[in-house]
Amino acid sequence: MKKNSVLWVILVIFSFALMSGGGGCGGGSGGGGDGDVDRDPDRDPYGGIIGAADTHPYRLSDPLKALSDLRTVVRDGENRPRGTLRNIHVHLGDRGPEAIRNHIQGYENYSDYHILTHSNSGYNEYFPGLIYFHQRGADHRFRVESPDGLTYPHPGGVQVIGDCLVGGSSNDEDSITWIYDLSPLKNNKPHGAYKIFMRWPGESSAAAVGITDLRGDLRYSRDDKLTSGNQKKYLYAVHRYGKSIDLYISDPTDSLWRAKFRDLAIHGTGREYDGIALTRDTNDDIWMFAFRGVSAGINGFYSWVDVWKLTSDDFDANGRKVGKKIDAVVMKEQRLSVDEGLQQGAFAISTRYGTSLAVKPNNEIVLAATQRNINELYPYTQYNTFEK
Repeated sequence: MKKNSVLWVILVIFSFALMSGGGGCGGGSGGGGDGDVDRDPDRDPYGGIIGAADTHPYRLSDPLKALSDLRTVVRDGENRPRGTLRNIHVHLGDRGPEAIRNHIQGYENYSDYHILTHSNSGYNEYFPGLIYFHQRGADHRFRVESPDGLTYPHPGGVQVIGDCLVGGSSNDEDSITWIYDLSPLKNNKPHGAYKIFMRWPGESSAAAVGITDLRGDLRYSRDDKLTSGNQKKYLYAVHRYGKSIDLYISDPTDSLWRAKFRDLAIHGTGREYDGIALTRDTNDDIWMFAFRGVSAGINGFYSWVDVWKLTSDDFDANGRKVGKKIDAVVMKEQRLSVDEGLQQGAFAISTRYGTSLAVKPNNEIVLAATQRNINELYPYTQYNTFEK
């Protein structure tokens, strides 16, 4: 989740505990084939095609190589992944959130829709937090209140997994986490069911969330519950802004909607991440792509992505591999070269705002970062993709 534009403070806390319920998102595989890549900068070839931030059905064989394979440009004597400028055609309907106090907090794709969460902090009594859905190449545009939007007007960073949008929201004092059913979008309807996971009175420090599935027959540190049948387990990460990565693991479950999560581990970061995304590699290790915007003063923000490896092989006293242990380590810190587009300075495209990771076949990834606001002066908002 992103910080308030004036205070630059991140609000939203995450932990994860779901009660039983219905809904169309059961944690199944999302996305489809990778299709042809369309280089037209006014179109987005990625919406729903590659399962953005959903690790199904593709796994990375080498996440660090996937990062190094991105197209680069030389800046200040080093090769940096370079952004391709793209547009999301938008329609606000009613007047959008006030642009100085509020901005885009999260970005994702589902089916052929772009998803943007947008804060309304500072207007707690009158305006809810918002989720925008913009269909690629069609006229379907939706804007709905984020879960408990009037009470928690600051929705944050989100991640798609299967037919679920997982996120959180906050106000000046409290935080919640939630799950939103995206499946109605398949029929161009926005109003999916949602469920509140947990509330944290007096807590508003969590900044970003990531989630991935786990291989059910593997043992993880502090977890000995193995799955059976069609059950799955999930690993859920919460970044507490500038402090830590908090990890939660689910009990075996047949549906993310009904999953229950337990504390697993906490690792200090000392970093201020504005978006995170999890993925599992072909060796069943969990990786986290963590995005941060570093202040450049009046020039806005430098864009960075840090690649964390959250697990490693675990061995017993006899040297036999017995599963995975939680061992969070930063493997790579990579600055990105952003095409800022029409907006400049603090309003330009950067990893300070909405970010996402998409996993493609053949060990390929696509990173994305949005500009600060949904611009009322133009029929589109802009973002960058970083791709091979």
